[in-house]
Amino acid sequence: MQGNGPFSFLLPPRLAFIALAAVAAWVVLGHWNAGAPQAPASPSADAHRWSSELADELSRATGDLVSRYLEQFLAEDEAASTDPELIGRFLDPQASARQQRLDGWQLAARGDDEAHAVLLQALRTGTPAQRAAAAEALGRGRFADALAVLREMLADTDPSVVKGALSGLAGLRTDAATRLLEQVLADPSAAPEIRIRSAALLGEIGSAAALQALKSAAALSLDEDTLAAVMDGLGNYRFHDTAGVFRNLLADPARDARLKAEATEALARSDQAALPFLLETAAVAADPEVRASAAWAAGANAHTGRIGPELGRLLVHESDSEVRRRLYESLMLQQDSGGTAALQQAFGETEPAARIAGANAVALAIRRDLADAASIARFHGEHLPDLMTTALGGGDRNLRYRAVFALVRAGTDEAAAVLGSIAAHGDREIAALAARGLSQYSHFQDSNR
Repeated sequence: MQGNGPFSFLLPPRLAFIALAAVAAWVVLGHWNAGAPQAPASPSADAHRWSSELADELSRATGDLVSRYLEQFLAEDEAASTDPELIGRFLDPQASARQQRLDGWQLAARGDDEAHAVLLQALRTGTPAQRAAAAEALGRGRFADALAVLREMLADTDPSVVKGALSGLAGLRTDAATRLLEQVLADPSAAPEIRIRSAALLGEIGSAAALQALKSAAALSLDEDTLAAVMDGLGNYRFHDTAGVFRNLLADPARDARLKAEATEALARSDQAALPFLLETAAVAADPEVRASAAWAAGANAHTGRIGPELGRLLVHESDSEVRRRLYESLMLQQDSGGTAALQQAFGETEPAARIAGANAVALAIRRDLADAASIARFHGEHLPDLMTTALGGGDRNLRYRAVFALVRAGTDEAAAVLGSIAAHGDREIAALAARGLSQYSHFQDSNR
């Protein structure tokens, strides 16, 4: 069967893709990719926690992708349930909200009069979860009365139903529906969670009308959480079209650093044109929290990879250890090491988080044959003892993990010997991690030959 959604494939290839993505997620989880650089987690999410490893990032992203494809498949595959089963399950008030959402998508995919009637029945008499699922499905089904019905539902007293109606409007992807989302976002009497949801959906739509709606909202007097959602949505668009909004926000002395940092992070999803701005912000922003966010976003941006020299120059001039930590992490995602000066900077770090991040950056440069002889010697003489002490110590567990990761990344016989000691003397979890990395050591060494 041929689907008509954004992920339309013939049935066998689509199922094959789902299986392939599931296998990819298993490989990432089951075969820890310790040698690859990680996309660091957002610094403003928790300034005192380390970002998750590449395996976590890939497994989460792959899991979301598999989920989207599977849900799309279930929604479009009319053979997934017989009509009585589908309708009965959708109208069952005991069904889970997720199941009702999937069933609503199947009804939307059918798009016939009976499916339309079932959705309207759920809107009239269903539970809040059923009504929310029916509202979203109306937007996916392109029913003739969808816009009018969803407009009325925006006045519902249940927030979950209103959110369902907003999702339905976003599913329509028409200028008229976009205007309704814009009106909700601009309405000062609307609940903050409703306005935030509207901003997020406008960010997902991707149309010129949705972009203009977000830019207009950014000029309004919004609470900071709603404005943060607006800026986050703008991060999905081309930087050429949003640069003025981001520059104005970061230049506004009335806005606090947290909001500026969150706005900066949104540019990790923008295009390559955002990279010079992120590097500029990482260099000159007055608040270190904003500089750290810019350093993170420059590395997390999908178009990163060729800004190693710029990151290296920032490293040697940065006074804040947290910003340097983010610079090291972003540097690991580039094609070069950032230069000898950047590598040497790592040996002078005294704050634990920055010191371990620097050790990881040097280790990866060694394995990529990007480190000079002096840096390799210093890594073996200075970092190896510190990494072993950190891994075997009783400090922050995430730092202990990262100490092991650095040893695996290095790919040298000296680092392997330290891993062996950790595997023999570490606590159960750290020892197992070291043994797991050591078991893959020959593979990582062979990859450099």
